[in-house]
Amino acid sequence: MVEKDVEVLEDMLTALVDLLVEKGVITQEEYEDKVRLLLEESSSLTRFDDLKK
Repeated sequence: MVEKDVEVLEDMLTALVDLLVEKGVITQEEYEDKVRLLLEESSSLTRFDDLKK
């Protein structure tokens, strides 16, 4: 169930980004830069898997 929900959200996000790029609101490069920055920022966060039980 969760996997299906994630797939639907991914499809929705992709469609939104495609529309924003098509309308000239953002460029594909701007979007990719923002995603890359968010991934870099989140890499320094503590993951729940890393916490001691």
